Amino acid sequence: MATVKAVIRRNKVNSKGQVLIYIRYGHKELSVDFSTKLKIYSDEWNPQNEQVLLNNQTNEKSSDSVFDTGSDQINQLVNIHKRKILNISNDLRLKEIEPTVKRVKEVYKKDELLESEVSKKD
Repeated sequence: MATVKAVIRRNKVNSKGQVLIYIRYGHKELSVDFSTKLKIYSDEWNPQNEQVLLNNQTNEKSSDSVFDTGSDQINQLVNIHKRKILNISNDLRLKEIEPTVKRVKEVYKKDELLESEVSKKD
C-alpha cells in the first residue's frame, strides 16, 4: 500500500532559518521525497496534521514568515502536491503497473518537465 505524506526536514535549514516542505511517497518499505519548493519556519509546521499552523497558532510572525503568503494558501498548495503524487500512483495502478518509488518519481519528473515547457510558451 502506498503512502503520501507532507513532511519537513528539520536538519536542512537555510540561512534564514527556514525549511522546505516535502511530499514523501512510500511504497513497499522504500520512500522518496519530492520538494514543494515551499519554505516555512519549522515551528510553523504541525507534523500530526501535515500542515502549516494557522496564523493564530504560533507566536513567530517575522516578515519572512509563511504568514506573508497565508497559511491556508500554503496548506492548499501542499494538498495539491500530495494529490498530484497520489494521482500518479493511482494512474499507474489503473494501467496495471506497480507504482514503485522509482516509477512514480520518473512520471513526476516527466510531468514537471512538461509543465515547465508549457509555462515557457505562455
